[in-house]
Amino acid sequence: MPDNKVTEKPLEAKDIPVKAKEYFNKNYVGWVFQKGVIIYKENKVFIYSMTIKVGNDYYYVIFDANANFISARRG
Repeated sequence: MPDNKVTEKPLEAKDIPVKAKEYFNKNYVGWVFQKGVIIYKENKVFIYSMTIKVGNDYYYVIFDANANFISARRG
């Protein structure tokens, strides 16, 4: 059986991938990073999960390992 070990570590603002920042700048003007995690699967980046704030609204945004947008929801 393969080892599908999943781990995570906190994502700091300085570590947000450039491609994700570009997505935020285009689609969430005025965004402010709140928190995030990098999820690893078998020691490779699998998902970037971030919470951002735009005005009074919070958004939970998911990107894949290459910082391609997957999904977002307002929360």
